[in-house]
Amino acid sequence: MNLFLRGKGCGGHAGGGVFVNISVPGRWALVPMVLFLTILLVPGAWAVSFSTDIDIDGRVTFDTGSYEDGSVSQSGDMTVTSGGSDTTSTYAGDAVTSGSNPVEGGITDIGDGVGGTGTVSGTTDSESEVGLDMLLSIENTSLTDTYQITFRVDLTTNFVDADGGDAFAESEFTVDDDGVEVFFSHLVSDTLFGDERWLTGVAPPGDLPSNGAALSENNHVFLFDLVVDPGILTDVTAQWTGSSEVGLPGVTANLTFDGFVSVYEVENLTNPPGPAPVPEPGTFLLIGMGLLGVGLVGRRRKAA
Repeated sequence: MNLFLRGKGCGGHAGGGVFVNISVPGRWALVPMVLFLTILLVPGAWAVSFSTDIDIDGRVTFDTGSYEDGSVSQSGDMTVTSGGSDTTSTYAGDAVTSGSNPVEGGITDIGDGVGGTGTVSGTTDSESEVGLDMLLSIENTSLTDTYQITFRVDLTTNFVDADGGDAFAESEFTVDDDGVEVFFSHLVSDTLFGDERWLTGVAPPGDLPSNGAALSENNHVFLFDLVVDPGILTDVTAQWTGSSEVGLPGVTANLTFDGFVSVYEVENLTNPPGPAPVPEPGTFLLIGMGLLGVGLVGRRRKAA
């Protein structure tokens, strides 16, 4: 049986790993496999809490000003991940269909955060607008220590497509660090006035030489840092807005969004921790001894 053990590099970034070949007799080969899969797959097994000096509350709100008119449908969800577990509400049209609005939860672990999805599909003589507001409210409760929080923006999908003689679809996702825009993705597919694409770090942005093209931004990851001094309250906000309009029969407008903002790393700049001990050799030794014992027990039972 081959197992790939993935480690962690300096600064919390993903590191390398090592392949280990373990030979155990027959049916006993399933024992270590089950143990490893349990550790790897059980939700929260690898959850890492950050310092309690940093107090973060997450909230996602479905914009009650959202609307749809005519032959159009819009739906999606909003999620707060708290302590490694998701709390999700869904919406359709201009109303929340399950769960609460807003969705709220305490952000306590690395990987916790806020996000949402949305899909709009419009045809003949229709228009719509839908929005999600996301908030990470942050307080450094320490009286002495300054922290640096690294946030991760995952833009899984931002997609627009307008087809026919008179249609447009627009989808915009922005992230602000204490009121300063740090990330944006803005797509417009317009059959009459032309298409637009704007994305952080991509040049040249702006108007495109096309009308009504299918435009998408997929699987973008963006990191940014926020330094929080002792006793300071601040926030990170994100907003998604989708809109569509169709004016003629047989014309369509579609858009899709999926985005998430999470805590990636929390570092104490005043009292940085010393180098952590590396437990891998001892861990491997214990695993090896355990597997050896399992193998010996299996052989004794077989001999009996």
